[in-house]
Formats: sequence, structure tokens, C-alpha cells
Amino acid sequence: MEEIDQKLEEDHPNAIDHSDNDIDDDDTQRDVEDDEGEEENASENEEEGEGEKDTVEDEDQFRFCDGVNPLDFIHDNNSSIQLYQKLEELEYEAKANKKRKATQQCLLEDGISGVSPADMMELMNFGQGRRSKKRSKKRGRQRGSKKKIDENISRMLGDANIHYANRRYEMAIAVLREVVKLEPNLPESYHTLGLVYSALGESEKEMGFYMIAAHLTPKDSSHWKKLFVWSIEQGDIGQANYCISKAIKADPKDINLRSHHAMLYAESQDYQKAAEVYEQIYQLWRENIDALKAAAKFYQKCGQVERSICILEEHLKSKPDGVNASVVDLLGAFLMEIKAHDRALQYIEQSQVVGKELPLNLKVKAGICHLHLGNMEMAQVHCMHISN
Repeated sequence: MEEIDQKLEEDHPNAIDHSDNDIDDDDTQRDVEDDEGEEENASENEEEGEGEKDTVEDEDQFRFCDGVNPLDFIHDNNSSIQLYQKLEELEYEAKANKKRKATQQCLLEDGISGVSPADMMELMNFGQGRRSKKRSKKRGRQRGSKKKIDENISRMLGDANIHYANRRYEMAIAVLREVVKLEPNLPESYHTLGLVYSALGESEKEMGFYMIAAHLTPKDSSHWKKLFVWSIEQGDIGQANYCISKAIKADPKDINLRSHHAMLYAESQDYQKAAEVYEQIYQLWRENIDALKAAAKFYQKCGQVERSICILEEHLKSKPDGVNASVVDLLGAFLMEIKAHDRALQYIEQSQVVGKELPLNLKVKAGICHLHLGNMEMAQVHCMHISN
């Protein structure tokens, strides 16, 4: 943990720096995508008042259901289940419900031979209570469309910000609590509550509200990064891992995030995951030799020496004119570990640049390889070079 904390101090004067590397995510963080039916035209939505503020609403993002009071999650200190776990469960249930509805819609539209739509609906709803067979029109907006914020809500948010700016924190909290009751899925209110509780020095509540704001704006990595740093400071590895995974999904080009994720796995002695993440970093940024070597070392720690050898050999084959001596040295060590001295010697000899001597560590390995292969004269020559 000390290594991660030190790295965070270097990389994060304000949470975590963004990487400037222009690389594409190779879909290393895979999530199950939900197949959803298209929503009806936005013109079928309820009429909206003038002078209202716009916010972008994504059909797939986290939402609190009717009857759920988000403030209860913050003030429930007696539960053994952490806040992020509760929100994760709600998120999972929402996605499952969307997929179930999409399946129902697909079956109703396509039809199945010999089965009426009414019978199909009854079958799909079995065990969940009888529902009305009359299908109401699907309301809502198309993915990525704008949702209007009620003018009164917008005014209340403005009042809360003024109270916060003037250090009238209790008044700001009172207004924002009312906003949450009226519009529980508005991320701005939770973000401002986080700021208020930060000013009051109540870090647990501050991060609780930031956690809710992060779930309501999952594509904004700034909240997830802040929550990750705070989780590390608190020594909460489970929450830290959850937050950094979300941050990577929101900002897949940030190599620093992936590096911290790998370090987190290494600190937790999950060497398999650490190796996989370091290999992902190398695949995204081929010039990062340190990530390649770290991946190879952690695979070796897991007993997967052949995997270590494979990724190092692939790298050397892709760089025939610019061999990195440290990669050859590491590959040679792994090949010698499995008694493949002939292959180790081959890579060492291929790495020698014309007119230049091998580095001392490669000379030693070459001598040992010749010795094991029975080339006593060559082994003696290397020994003499080493002595000199």
C-alpha cells in the first residue's frame, strides 16, 4: 500500500492525472451490453415548460427507482454492506430488468408459432404477479437525448450553491435534501452535498454523496478517481478496486489508472490479475517496456513461465532491429529456468550489436548456457571475458 500511496502523491496533485497517450482501448474491460428495444419518438413525451435547464440523460445509466430514498443509503451506518455494494446491486437489478423488458418486447414483436402474444406475456410474468395485459405506450427519451430540469428545481440548486458559497452549510443541506426528494436522479445535488460535507470536515458523508454522483454520471471519471484515492487512504481495497475499475471504463485511455490498478492487485498479492493488467497496458502502449517486463514477472510468480516467455518472445520478434537488452536478460532467465539453454543462448547471441560487447549480465548467462550445452571451450572463453 505504501508504494501505491507514494505513486498517488506523484501522479495526483488533484486526484489522478490523465494520460496524454493517444491510444485506443482494445475492449480489455468487457461488460455485458444490454439489448434494448428502441423507444418511441420523443414527441410522445409529456409537454415541457419553458425556461427549463437541459441535462443529458443516458438510457443505460444508473437510476433510483420510485420509492427509494437515496438519503437513506448515506445515513445507514448499521449495515454491514458498504454503500458501493448497495449501489452496485441496484445497478445490476436495473440492467437485468431492462434486459427482461427487451426480451419481452422482442418476443411480442417477432411472435412464436402457435403462441399468442397474450400467452407469451403471461408466461414471462409468471412468478412476478399478474400484470395488466394492456400494453401502455412506452414513454421516455432516446438514448443521449436531453431531459429538462424543472425550473423550480433549477432555482433551488442555485439557492443551494449560493448558501454553500456563503458558508451557510446547514441551509444548503436543507435545500439540497428537498431537491433529492423531488428529483432523486439529479447528480448535481449529490455533488454539491459532497462539497458541503467536505467543507464541514465530514469526509465519510462527503464521499458517500460523491459515490452516488459517480453512479449517476458513470462516464465522468473525475468522481471515480477521487473515490479511488480516498479508498486507498482509508485502506479499503475492495472499494478502491471497484472505483478504479469504473474509472478505467469511463476513461480507458488513461494509462496511469491502469498502472495503479495493476499495483493494487500486486499489493493484494493477486498476481494473476496484476499480470493481466500490465499486459493490457503493454498492448495499449507498445513502447512501455516496464509494463511488459512487469507482466512477465507476475506471470512467472503465478507459475505461468511459458506465458512469460511467450509475451517476451513476441516482443523481440516485433523489434528485430531494436532489441532491448533488459528484455533479453529477463527472457534468458526464464528460458534457463525451464532448462531451455539453447533457446536462451540463441536470443542472447542475436541481441549482440556488431562491434559492441555484450552487457556483463548477458555474458554470464551465455557462459552458463554454453556450460549446460557441453560447449566447454566457449564457456571458458566467456569466463575469461568475465574475469577480465
